[in-house]
Amino acid sequence: MRHSKRMLAATMLVSVLATFVVAAPASAAKPESTERFVEPISGDDPFLAAVCGVDNIVLDGSVRVHLRFYEDGLVRAKENLNVTITNPDTGDQVVVTQARTVRDRFEVIEGDGVIVERGELSFTGSAEKWRAVGGGGVIIADAGRLVLSFEVVLDAETFELISINESTLINGPHPIWEQAPFESVCPMLGGSFQGFPEDF
Repeated sequence: MRHSKRMLAATMLVSVLATFVVAAPASAAKPESTERFVEPISGDDPFLAAVCGVDNIVLDGSVRVHLRFYEDGLVRAKENLNVTITNPDTGDQVVVTQARTVRDRFEVIEGDGVIVERGELSFTGSAEKWRAVGGGGVIIADAGRLVLSFEVVLDAETFELISINESTLINGPHPIWEQAPFESVCPMLGGSFQGFPEDF
């Protein structure tokens, strides 16, 4: 599950939503309800510090989210994120921005002694951009459309994993998904890519 690990690593630092999304046509009906909120993103990030081989990394920013909930179970979200990543020991900084549309429909089926979870994770728009502060410009950026489909099968009694299948559809440049951003980003934060720690 190489791509799954890269997806986790590339998004866990800069998103407060863990959204499974369906790439079906948008619902024509009006939403039953909507919700808007701003979530702060701040504090130490031991994961990125370990990945880049530095003592400390600090995050400071927020994500603005507009959610729409539909009667058929569809959830649509618009996210706008801006986070500054700082190495306090060197002063090096990278800014991560994100403006994307997300659609979410998650399905759970029970029967024949198993639980089947199905869904898709889909992002469209200027999904993600990492930019060095004080020179260097854009380090790496994703754009276009990315869809991850998945099916997880669990034992209905023990909840043990029986199988997991996934597929990916990529339209547009998605280097963050395909190679993760850290080999390019870590040097801009005064470190170097160390690989992914086993304890994360």
